[in-house]
Amino acid sequence: MMMERRLKNVRVGGVEVAKLFTEDERVQHRSLIPALEKRLLQGKLKSKQEKALRDFLTSKKDLGNDTISTPSASSLSTPEYQLT
Repeated sequence: MMMERRLKNVRVGGVEVAKLFTEDERVQHRSLIPALEKRLLQGKLKSKQEKALRDFLTSKKDLGNDTISTPSASSLSTPEYQLT
């Protein structure tokens, strides 16, 4: 019974972007990039990385969960952010 209650609240298949970024940050890529740097990366992106991310976000019509979580995960998978 207790296990069933715990499993009911488990989220499978990704990150809840709304818990990481405010509504304003999720709507405007100008706000999203600094928030991503502050909350997840805890440092500034290199200029090439920031330009690539900005270009990607600008090319999207809607900044939905998938649009935001994909580059966030990609940024975290670069060598600069890997634990050794």
